[in-house]
Amino acid sequence: MALLISDDYAASGPISLTAFTTGDSDTVECNGCRDMSIVLTLAGSPADVVYVAGSSDNVNWDNLDVTDSNTTISAAGSTRFIFDGAAPRYVKVVKVSGTTSVAAVVDFGAYG
Repeated sequence: MALLISDDYAASGPISLTAFTTGDSDTVECNGCRDMSIVLTLAGSPADVVYVAGSSDNVNWDNLDVTDSNTTISAAGSTRFIFDGAAPRYVKVVKVSGTTSVAAVVDFGAYG
């Protein structure tokens, strides 16, 4: 997947990541960002497990959930993740299981 630099998207608003069905989403770099919102949208009848991962070096990744838990998405619609004052430099969405295509939008511009 690609590395998307938030400065390249600042004037255009949220960053839409390439839809994915397995593995990891594109990685977004936002050096100096503080807050962010990620919205995942799934259609159909999903039974997917995902988590939002963060990294300070784009090599070592950690689950950003405060309890280190994955999120199960079992209904069509949107799921929002908000990180207030804790956005790392690199962010991506990791799909643990499931086969539903995920559309992800990352928004740093409204916060940062």
